[in-house]
Amino acid sequence: MTEVLMGTIAIYLITTERFTMLLCALCIIWFVVMAVCHHIIRKKKLTYRWWKISGFVPFAVCIVHWCIYSLKGIMLLSLELYGPMYLAALGLALWAVFEKNDDGAKKHTAGIMPILAGVIAIGGVFASLIIIDVVKMNVVIGNATRKDYAESLNVMTEEMREHYVMSDWKGINYEELEAEMLPYFEKAEGDPAGYYEALLRYTSEFHDGHIWVMPMTQAGAEASTEVEKRLAGNDYGFSLFTVDTGETIAVNVEEGSAAEAAGIHAGTVITRWGGDNIAEAIDNADLLLCSDAPVEANEKMVKPVYFAGTGGDRIDVSFLDEAGAEQTVTLTSTGNYYRRMNETLCMFYHMPYLDTDYMLSLDKEDRKAYLDSYLADNSNFRTAMISDDCGYIAVNSEENNTAEDTWASIVDDYPSMTALFDGKLEELREQGMKRLVIDLRNNGGGYPCVIQAIVSLFTTKDISLECNCALVDGEPVKMNRIVVRADGKWAALPVVVITNAQCASCGDGMTYAFMQCDNATVIGMTASQGIYQSIGGVCYMSNGDYGVFYPVIPTVDSDGNPMIDTGTDRKSRIGLDITIPVTYEAALRIFDDADYDYELDYALTCFR
Repeated sequence: MTEVLMGTIAIYLITTERFTMLLCALCIIWFVVMAVCHHIIRKKKLTYRWWKISGFVPFAVCIVHWCIYSLKGIMLLSLELYGPMYLAALGLALWAVFEKNDDGAKKHTAGIMPILAGVIAIGGVFASLIIIDVVKMNVVIGNATRKDYAESLNVMTEEMREHYVMSDWKGINYEELEAEMLPYFEKAEGDPAGYYEALLRYTSEFHDGHIWVMPMTQAGAEASTEVEKRLAGNDYGFSLFTVDTGETIAVNVEEGSAAEAAGIHAGTVITRWGGDNIAEAIDNADLLLCSDAPVEANEKMVKPVYFAGTGGDRIDVSFLDEAGAEQTVTLTSTGNYYRRMNETLCMFYHMPYLDTDYMLSLDKEDRKAYLDSYLADNSNFRTAMISDDCGYIAVNSEENNTAEDTWASIVDDYPSMTALFDGKLEELREQGMKRLVIDLRNNGGGYPCVIQAIVSLFTTKDISLECNCALVDGEPVKMNRIVVRADGKWAALPVVVITNAQCASCGDGMTYAFMQCDNATVIGMTASQGIYQSIGGVCYMSNGDYGVFYPVIPTVDSDGNPMIDTGTDRKSRIGLDITIPVTYEAALRIFDDADYDYELDYALTCFR
């Protein structure tokens, strides 16, 4: 615990902006100095007056700090992150105003107030650091809010060149990347939607799920939605998917559509798209919405879904009819493909689809019922018996959404999470569980301490999970080592773990940890996403409309290489014990039977 705690503090000290850390140190030192001097000079009226004035120094420096952030265009963010520190400095100023010397003070006040003020100061500083950890952002901040689009590209590139932890591992050539992207940024000048598309194109080149563009204003949010819908393309009444034989078939076919009337049904083999061979057309397509996947095989698996929206108002589609003869039909777009695309992806990933447009059309009561149903279907740590002797537990994220998550991460201990998970397993055992499926599909990540707490129950040997580092002069310096300590209570229980391409960050970490357990078998139609660094960097772009977020704290193995993140080969470094085949028959059920869970059904056949 001591190693992790000291390592965590060291990471903060190295990665946080130096001006901010200097301010933190000044606040703490100033409180201590004033508390000591108070006892020395409280009998001297003239000197005491200067002591009271000096109480405003940290607060004045905090105002300067806030003004600097305001000039960056991120004043509200500075209040969110450093508010406790600002309040602590204000507390010192107020103490100096109201504290009295020996002529008017009560004896206990002179002793208690300096101590209380010091505790508040130190607590405020460290509360700010904890807030930074909770929101998982912004220990490294770049600012391009006052720049035009082309200039912002240069600022962002320089920020990521200095702070992005995977530059060498992924072989990023920033000079070539900036030169390639510059025309897109110049063409977009003055157009927030075009700017968002240029940023998407830039970030997709990194193939890192921990790099993303986030709208920061209403204008940015509206423009991003506009772009994503435009990039989705046109809806011709169905989606596409390629099965393991290499055939591309129609899925999620709309009933009563022109495509259905023309003979295209669920499972119909599509041979040509716009006159081109379908396989070659999909392979050669530049599909920005799906091009950022770290693992190339995962991208190829879902690329046909995105491809189904390509084409103009009309498209020639060739397919095999029931007799095996090739037919060609011209289909007219029925509207935007965005909704059908997301529906199909949710079917493949077996996750509930949140239709925000539909939800917003409902009245207040129905909207709440719709949202409650979605949350229930997607709740974390939900359990069930899926056969007479097989239990099931879903782990959607490595967090419990409490302040305890942060503290456990800092001290490297999470006994309540271990107890929570163990309790759920005991409940399943009482229902007859003799084997277990752990569902990590669509796991959005969280805290490594949760991985430790859960996986410890299933292993009889310690598992090295990660080594957190900080970048010093561009080189990773190891700060602390996080290990899954063997508990082994459930180590004899046969376990199958299901993962997928939406299992990311600490979800990747948990997948990796279960791969090291002798009683666990990891399966999936795709490998997990392949990202495991820690977020912490952000560059705020022109006009403050968007922020580009990226990882700044590397997590490496004993050789100093990233444990999980993909390199230049874009191959999964975790892999699978068993790859679930996506057959023609399986695809039909995946995309046309919402109540059927193909992967879960397959898991029942994979126990050792």
